[in-house]
Amino acid sequence: MTSRAQPTDPSRSASGNRRPTLERPVFIVGTMRSGSTLLANCLGAHPRICYVGFELSDEWSRFGGAPIAGVETDDPHCPALGAEHASAAVRDALHRRFTELLAEEGGGRDGLRFLNKNPHLSNKLPYLRALFPDAALIVTGRDLRSTVASSKVLFKLTVTEDTGQHHYLPEDPDVCWSCSPPLPAGGTDPARTFPGGDVRVIAEYWLRTYEAIDAELERFERRVLVRHRDFVAAPREELARVVRELDVPPCDFELPVEIDRRRNRKWRRILTPEERESLERFTDRHRDRILALRSADTTL
Repeated sequence: MTSRAQPTDPSRSASGNRRPTLERPVFIVGTMRSGSTLLANCLGAHPRICYVGFELSDEWSRFGGAPIAGVETDDPHCPALGAEHASAAVRDALHRRFTELLAEEGGGRDGLRFLNKNPHLSNKLPYLRALFPDAALIVTGRDLRSTVASSKVLFKLTVTEDTGQHHYLPEDPDVCWSCSPPLPAGGTDPARTFPGGDVRVIAEYWLRTYEAIDAELERFERRVLVRHRDFVAAPREELARVVRELDVPPCDFELPVEIDRRRNRKWRRILTPEERESLERFTDRHRDRILALRSADTTL
């Protein structure tokens, strides 16, 4: 007699553990080098929050149809995406994949909040909200000078580590960084290409990113703003506030990393006098736009 295969229980993973539900996921956005990784690592130490992966750029690209330029993907560009890109098929695929990751990383525990940080989502917030209407949004804001200096270091490392990857910021104000290994000679403006470009272009990226976030911020039912300088000055107090605003049960948990309280003062030795002068010209020209931002640290 031929045995009949038992129907698969969609509520359980392949290991037999009950799948956690992907309810009220938490997403961290902001510019690159805004402190999002540090915050995500610390929040991930909370027993009710599961920080799944690093940025999951490959998942966003393959399952979510969201081009994200970076070392994890083959996407050369990082365009803005609207709600129209969040089709039913995309929602199903991404929810299924994120639920699988939550089950794997969380060991099948119930009641976990899925946490993902990805700065490349900052110009895709209508798309993100259409995919996850109950999502909580955290925005990390770091002051312009510290962000520029830290980004300069990062861009240099991407080449010295032999990835062959260069970053390029197109003129289009709606897009994020493009990258390719390497950029074709004569195909781009050297001032907008990193390493080696004019640091005012990184400042331009900082400004366009937070303006894009501000435009969508109020549409998220639950949103939390975290100034990086406040977090490094009083990490436990800030974490307690963030956990409370996320509606996660409070608890005392160990920080997974030691926090360098001097990190926002290093820009002076990273940036050359010429680069500092270029930033001053940028801030003078765009001071009103900078000071109008709500989601950024506008300390000048």
